[in-house]
Amino acid sequence: MSGLTTGPDAVGPAGDEGPGAPLRVVHVLDSFTAGGAQAVAVQLSAWLAARGAEAHLLGVDGPLAADARRSLGPARVHVRPGTVAVGGSVGRFVAGLRALDRACREVRPHVLHAHQRREALQCLLVGARHGVPVVEHAHTYLPRAGLRALSFRSAAVFAVSDHVGAMIADRFGRRDGVLVVGNAPARTTDRPVLPVPPPGGRPLRIVGLGRLVEQKDPLRFVRVVAAAARVVDVEAVWHGDGPLLDEARALASRLGAPVVFAGHADDVPARIDAADALLMTSAWEGLPLVVLEAFARHRPVVATAASGAPGALGDGRAVVVPDDADDETAARLLTTALADRTRTTEQVSLAAGWLARRATPDAVFGPVLRTYDELRRRAAPRGRRP
Repeated sequence: MSGLTTGPDAVGPAGDEGPGAPLRVVHVLDSFTAGGAQAVAVQLSAWLAARGAEAHLLGVDGPLAADARRSLGPARVHVRPGTVAVGGSVGRFVAGLRALDRACREVRPHVLHAHQRREALQCLLVGARHGVPVVEHAHTYLPRAGLRALSFRSAAVFAVSDHVGAMIADRFGRRDGVLVVGNAPARTTDRPVLPVPPPGGRPLRIVGLGRLVEQKDPLRFVRVVAAAARVVDVEAVWHGDGPLLDEARALASRLGAPVVFAGHADDVPARIDAADALLMTSAWEGLPLVVLEAFARHRPVVATAASGAPGALGDGRAVVVPDDADDETAARLLTTALADRTRTTEQVSLAAGWLARRATPDAVFGPVLRTYDELRRRAAPRGRRP
């Protein structure tokens, strides 16, 4: 980051305090909402803390702030006032700059790690002022390539899947410094994994999890469940909140779809355990944590092709519904796959094996830590290595 300039009131690089100081990282979020990017940031921060680093989180208050405080301690969770939706885009951007500048003065980080594109731009501006290098995470596939010239310009970009990495190269023109790191299940439990019980004498239990937003396409979930219910006895639960809740409820009522909207779920593994399968109907994704959590709990996954990275869903680890399949075809794939016990047993075994090889926290976060260390060494004053 030798091209960065330092303002007259900047605090100076954190490496100035001498060798041996613990690595300090500030993770910058839009807010502490219960989303995948936020869950990864909390998980990564806890993983770093377990290795002697000092990880901080900054964002507008939200439900995940409590989890972050439990993982890191209250002093390392920096909640700034405001909301994501109120104040206008310029006002929110300026408020984020001010909060980040304060965090840099207080924490004196070695690295700023952004988890959304707007926050990455804020980090680049504030990082230049304080002489702090910036990295960012690309958590999802973006269906629209807006703000191309201002996107993914940090020292390193961590992509959660090959297709997200390809998107950054092909649609945003960033062809170097992109590391495909994957994802690991963020929400785990010590409870033993339960076998998938045969439905015998009861409805087929389907679960959906996520924000009720366009990306997750909960309306398609309702339509597929309605189509499945015309063939077999089925019941479905969607855990999550969001702006499409009322529309999804109205559609379920109109179609007679047996879907219960249960609101936010704190214990995601328990919700997966209670189901016979996870149904993902997303219109676009990166590598969703809920798919990995279903893999970890040995639950079959039925998903649109856009619901996850091809490398995760392929090779028999999930039932993949073509994105252009109609609702009846998706329902048929769902019900016939789950009726075949041999197939579901093989599917969950393949998924669990892939997870153990490719999606552990050490495998996913190790390259991130090595990148931090390299940037810290580059930023250290000549002749000294922190």
